[in-house]
Amino acid sequence: MRAEFSLPVHTLAAFLLVMARMGGLTTFLPMPGLKTGPDVSRVVLAVACTFLLFPVWAHASGPLTAPENFLAGIVSEALLGLAVGVAVSYLSDFMN
Repeated sequence: MRAEFSLPVHTLAAFLLVMARMGGLTTFLPMPGLKTGPDVSRVVLAVACTFLLFPVWAHASGPLTAPENFLAGIVSEALLGLAVGVAVSYLSDFMN
């Protein structure tokens, strides 16, 4: 008996886009205890948050699945995540 696993392209594309944003966000996100902890904990947090956000993922379809558009989407999502992480880090430092 052989089990087959199929994953639609739009689901994989949506996962990677959300993962890019969460990865960028957790890069600079100030979390108590994680500055001295391993970087793997930030990766685990990003992946866990990506899976937790599964019910609200937008479906990537149409032109977003073209390689050049997908690469532009990944870069823009990562930059948005980095911008939000830096903004939260700056506000956290400003409030203390």
